[in-house]
Amino acid sequence: MKTILASAATAALLLPSVAFAQTERETEAPTAAASTPSTTWLPNTLFKLGTGLTRESGYGSYSGLLLPITLGVERQLTPKFSVYGNISPMLQTGGRYRTSDRSFVQLARINTDLGARYYYNQIKREQRGRAHGPFVGNYLALQLSNDWYSYKPYYATDMRRQYVYDYSGVTALWGMQRRIGNWGLFDGNVGLGVGNHSKYTYNYATNTGEIKRPLSPIAELNIRLSLAH
Repeated sequence: MKTILASAATAALLLPSVAFAQTERETEAPTAAASTPSTTWLPNTLFKLGTGLTRESGYGSYSGLLLPITLGVERQLTPKFSVYGNISPMLQTGGRYRTSDRSFVQLARINTDLGARYYYNQIKREQRGRAHGPFVGNYLALQLSNDWYSYKPYYATDMRRQYVYDYSGVTALWGMQRRIGNWGLFDGNVGLGVGNHSKYTYNYATNTGEIKRPLSPIAELNIRLSLAH
């Protein structure tokens, strides 16, 4: 009987210490988890130099070949959001349209873009083993564009060519961007928006002309291959 009482007393004394040790371990567990360094994300900047198919580019028997050279920069703000800017001088060569001062290759247009992108489904792409990460994936974008064109009247022999404002546009885009090796980059997008193309109207009652800029639908298609770093 004394042995049973002694064992019970010993167990009663040990229970608080066991409970304290377990509580101490449970308290230390969150501390250990909190002390584990989390994966940090640092903003990145991507510089691009390339060419491809963009608005107003292409080939025509009258205008010749219009080839853009695009210099762009994209800055990632969060793992899914980025902002970007492009400037695209467009070279022109060939075609039937010739002027006395036109060289074999000339700067025919200057196009600029400013926009923001949202790269979606990044986690799903990672889970499925598809391309993902900074500047890679499918995206939605909102873009503001401004274009200028080279102009010189055919009758002006002593006048230098000027760059005249053409139009501005705002477009909503869907696109994809993929890495090609260590230095290559593919970027393609398509979308719709509105622009303020000029429209000339003539008033026969007053014999005067007027240029207006009503908003009208525009389409956007861009396919670029670039060197990127």
